Parts: sequence; C-alpha cells; structure tokens
Amino acid sequence: MTSVILNGVLVRFPRLKIGFLEAGSGWVPFFAQRLDEEGEKRGHIEAKALTKSPTEYIRECNVYFSCEADEPLLPQALGYVPPDRIMYASDFPHWDHSYPKSVKELKDRPDITDTQRASILAGTARRFYTL
Repeated sequence: MTSVILNGVLVRFPRLKIGFLEAGSGWVPFFAQRLDEEGEKRGHIEAKALTKSPTEYIRECNVYFSCEADEPLLPQALGYVPPDRIMYASDFPHWDHSYPKSVKELKDRPDITDTQRASILAGTARRFYTL
C-alpha cells in the first residue's frame, strides 16, 4: 500500500480498483495515519505526485480491503474508510479458516450496523468485481 499510494499510482490511474486482501482491515486506520505523517515530513521527496494526503486517496479512490469475521478492530476500520470498501473474506480453503461459521459470526456481530453488514457480505464484492 505504501508503494501504491506514495508513488502516485492512484493519481495516474484514478479509475483503477485495487484490493488489499489477505490482511484484514483493522490495521488500515493506523497505517494510513502513519502514511499521512510520512507524507507531511517527506512527501516533497518521496511522494511528489500526491496533491492530497494518503488517507484522502484511501477514502476517495477505489481502494478496497478484506476483513475477517472476528476482527476486533473492524468497527474502527469501518469508521475510517468508506464502509462500502471492506468485504468479507472466508479464507477458504486455507487450513485455518472458520467458514461457514464465520458468516454467522459476522451476521451476529452487535458492533456493526445492518447496512455495514450487507455491504461487507455482498455489496462491496459486487462493486469490486463488477458483478
């Protein structure tokens, strides 16, 4: 993500859809804030193509993330990036997946809204993959 954003890929290709998958989403707010700090301090050297902060590119461009059903920081990620940019990942057929239990786990989470849940389980993937 650092290379994609700081090297101006999203500036040069504004319609590009890019997904950061297999890593969950709880890290995104913290990492994006770190990129913002680096952009402020070294952007004139390392991120010359940027006209906005890295966080603004994450929020405004077609940047998507996956999430695991049991991520404790999912609500924070949903509050930081547009909620229609996070999609469910079953992690199937990896040995450590919990599918189909993870679908119920996500449906039963009390800390996300029904709108967020619908987007995570179906809407975001439909948009990302143009289904």
